[in-house]
Amino acid sequence: MNASHPQKSSRIAIIAALALVAGCLGGCDKLKARDLLNQGTQAYKDGQTDKAIEDFKQATELDPTLLMARLYLATAYQGQFIPGAPSEENKRNGTQALQAIHDDYSQRLNQQSDQVDQQTLDDIRSAVAAIAKQKGLSVVFDSTYAIYTANDITQAVIAKLNGGSK
Repeated sequence: MNASHPQKSSRIAIIAALALVAGCLGGCDKLKARDLLNQGTQAYKDGQTDKAIEDFKQATELDPTLLMARLYLATAYQGQFIPGAPSEENKRNGTQALQAIHDDYSQRLNQQSDQVDQQTLDDIRSAVAAIAKQKGLSVVFDSTYAIYTANDITQAVIAKLNGGSK
C-alpha cells in the first residue's frame, strides 16, 4: 500500500498542474489583453499611434469583451483620420474607425439581447413552475417547451408573466 502512495501523490500533482494550466489558458488571455491595453494607451500618449493600434487590436482578439480596447482602437483610428483629405490612407483610417465603433456597438447590443433573452426564459420557467405547482401538476418538463396534454396552463402562465396571479 505504501508503494502506491507516492504514485497517487504524483498523479494528484500532475492533475493539479494540468488544472492550473487549463484555468490559466482563458484567464491568461484576459490578463495579456489588459496588459496590451495598457501598453497601447501608453503608446498612444507617446504619439506612437501605429503601435497603439496594434496593441489595441491584439487586446480585442485576446479578450473580445474588453470594451476599452475596442473604444481606444476606434479612437486611435479616428485620430489618424483627417476630414476632407482625399488620400486612400485617410479613407481607410476613417473606415477602420467606423468599423471599430460598429463592432463595439454590435457586440454590446448582442450581449444586451442575450441577457434579455435569458431573463425572459428564466421568467417563463419560473411562471410555468409556479402555475404547475398551484394547479397540482406533478410533471413539468425542464425545457423550453412544456406539454401538459389535458392540462393547458398557457393562459395562466401568460397572465402570471403579465403580473397577474392566475
